[in-house]
Amino acid sequence: MAAQPLVALDWVSRQAFGDNETEIQITLLQKLKNLNFADDIVLLSQKIDHTRQKVEALQEQAARIGLKVNATKTKEMRIRSPAKTGNISRAGEILEGVAAFLHLSSIITAIGGPEEDVGARCRKVQAAFSSLVQYGDQSSPLCVRR
Repeated sequence: MAAQPLVALDWVSRQAFGDNETEIQITLLQKLKNLNFADDIVLLSQKIDHTRQKVEALQEQAARIGLKVNATKTKEMRIRSPAKTGNISRAGEILEGVAAFLHLSSIITAIGGPEEDVGARCRKVQAAFSSLVQYGDQSSPLCVRR
């Protein structure tokens, strides 16, 4: 039964965005539309107006089949955007702006670059090794000494 909502979400996003040309141009021949995984959708656009259109279209198509876009989970992140481009709203509520978000266990930041993501992964590895040292035998070859 869990697959049915995901199929519905895929249908909603296809209906909402169709073949409109609001994706991000990566190279001369490559474009990136949106990132979809399970019940998460990351809307990508070159222009703020395109993002507004995508949010409105997503809401309209979701409402047609009884789904709602969660206002508290809906955020916006701007990368190299002019300061006075206005707000993006969902059902009259202005979306909260974020400087970073987590997508498929990777940290995506507004400034770009892998530093934050690599740092987070290193901290996780350090925590895992710390727990091994705590419970491991000091003479064991798996034990990491500080």
